[in-house]
Amino acid sequence: LFDYSTKVYQKGTFSGWDWHYDILSLASMTCKDQKEAKHILTLTQEASKSGYGKDVTERYHFNILSRFYGSDEALDFFKQHPENDQIREVLIKNNLNADNLEEVKKLALEGISIAGKRGSGAVNTWEGYLLKIALKESDHNNVISLARKLYLHQYNNKEEHYKILKNIVPIEKWDRFVDGLIEEMREEGQYNFHYLASLLINEERLDQLMSNLEEYPYVSIIEDVEPHLREKFSERLAKLYSYAIMDDLEHHVGRKHYQNACRYIRRINKLGEFDIAEDLIQNLRALYPMRRALMEELDRV
Repeated sequence: LFDYSTKVYQKGTFSGWDWHYDILSLASMTCKDQKEAKHILTLTQEASKSGYGKDVTERYHFNILSRFYGSDEALDFFKQHPENDQIREVLIKNNLNADNLEEVKKLALEGISIAGKRGSGAVNTWEGYLLKIALKESDHNNVISLARKLYLHQYNNKEEHYKILKNIVPIEKWDRFVDGLIEEMREEGQYNFHYLASLLINEERLDQLMSNLEEYPYVSIIEDVEPHLREKFSERLAKLYSYAIMDDLEHHVGRKHYQNACRYIRRINKLGEFDIAEDLIQNLRALYPMRRALMEELDRV
């Protein structure tokens, strides 16, 4: 495998594809001695000097140094490439597993500083590791600060961060804390209705969810939250569907749009709001009598 993978890599058989670096990874994992390791180090030094290729080949270089030349050689290499997030994360995970929390903090804080200067999203990754440490150390203030920041600004693990906050923020302060989350979501331009809706549903703030939905009456959004609101707000939901359908058909034509509109008209009927559905159908017939495809789809409702 070593001979095969090094030859394929050097020929550039998969050049331009991620497989090109996967082949080099295979070679680095299957090398057995320092002679083969030296060959891999030569290949990684000659590899791409920018972008994904640079980061991944530096990580292979680091791994080979660790295996065949010792951790000191590997760390010296990392010090020459501190901007490499892949190596930094390997070191953080190793130290976290060894419970070397101070070293993890140092690596994470350095990563935050470098990522901040580069405008990189890796800041959230390193703050995630600081959160793990704060949880291990029962540092409640830091846990709240980091989990709140990640909940607002990181697009994955939101449920996990929500649960952490729910468990650690004192119950008597929780409602006010949630108010702050909602306000900041909107003020900082991080506002995304799906995330806000998830928070309001978790908190059973359905009146607030309905009011916010009326500011963003897009059919896909209405459909997503409808199951949580239909029992209490069927008429308001039906009116929102009606508004959104009218708005969409004002700007779009074509059978696919008409079929989609009629699908949502059926949802209005399922809400039990038959009069709103019928009024909408009649309005559409009056407005767009020349749209033959629309008339055909309305006949099928």
